[in-house]
Amino acid sequence: MPIAASGSFGKPALKAAGTGRESSTLFEPFRIPRYSIRYPVWLTATCRTSTGRVADVILSDLSTDGCGVAVADGMLKPGQLVVVRLQSLEGLSGKVVWAGGKGAGVKFERPLYGPVVEHLVRVQFAVVPPRNDPARSSARSV
Repeated sequence: MPIAASGSFGKPALKAAGTGRESSTLFEPFRIPRYSIRYPVWLTATCRTSTGRVADVILSDLSTDGCGVAVADGMLKPGQLVVVRLQSLEGLSGKVVWAGGKGAGVKFERPLYGPVVEHLVRVQFAVVPPRNDPARSSARSV
């Protein structure tokens, strides 16, 4: 992304060309625009790292390009290759692009098919919690 210098009142500022966002230093990262919709989700999955470590994780968001995962502290590191496997899907290979605390972001090696993402989002909301069975309830209102 080309960077153009601009500034006001004698203070130089850097601006990512075409973004309109200014930065006071060259070292502050510019936000890269997302090209796919990110859906908030709560999906269980397993995550296997390139070192062979396997853990159950929770996907906190999902898009065709990647996902956010809740993981044990320090399990994932930026640049690490992983395979995320949701129930009933083949493993999704990807690379950890950020990690911090108990969360990480994974960019998929190949984009996930859009209708599959939409299906996963719909399915998680279709699960209805079981109702209390009135026949088993010992306290009834009269």
